[in-house]
Amino acid sequence: MSENFCAQLHEVVLSLPRYQFPVSEDQLPANGIYFIFEKGESGHHSDRIVRIGSHTGAGNLPARLREHITLNKDRSIFRKHIGRAILKRDKDPYLSVWELDFTSRQEKNKHGYQLDPVRQSEIERTVSLYIQEKFSVSVLPTEDHLMACKLEKLCIATVSLCAQCFASRDWLGIHSTKEQIRNSGLWQVQHLRGNVLDTPNIEDIRRLCNKV
Repeated sequence: MSENFCAQLHEVVLSLPRYQFPVSEDQLPANGIYFIFEKGESGHHSDRIVRIGSHTGAGNLPARLREHITLNKDRSIFRKHIGRAILKRDKDPYLSVWELDFTSRQEKNKHGYQLDPVRQSEIERTVSLYIQEKFSVSVLPTEDHLMACKLEKLCIATVSLCAQCFASRDWLGIHSTKEQIRNSGLWQVQHLRGNVLDTPNIEDIRRLCNKV
């Protein structure tokens, strides 16, 4: 059943405008659900959704997508996931430092001695280049935050559990340190299992799509 609704979800989302990173913010709605695609990844005879997210606060969607391309992995778990996979693939020992979060002063004081600013900047630029070259995004606008959160979770589980929508053998995520990413084919670790989309949910998504 998940396969049918996953195919329908892809059909609807693929009809939306697609943007390359970095996305011009004047092209984006203030609120909504975003769907990220990656070059080389296919599902349901077209491009495969590899990450799903939504605005985390009112009017925050453009800023959320901007964080994915800003040179700071501690502001975007998506960036952190990409960097993890690149470093693991390359057997780079700096992976242990990349895993650390330097957001708080406490963590900076505790682990700051391990940070190599030059190396950190190199990896951040590599991640940004990968995102700009490999990823594109479509947005389903909705002002209803509760609906956005609900549909986001349902969409993630639907794609994650779809037996016809899986990663290619060359997918970078196969090198992830996170088992959830390796197994799901998605660049995320939450909401991978649970309720999936049903017919009323798909109709809600179609209605939102028709407003674009």
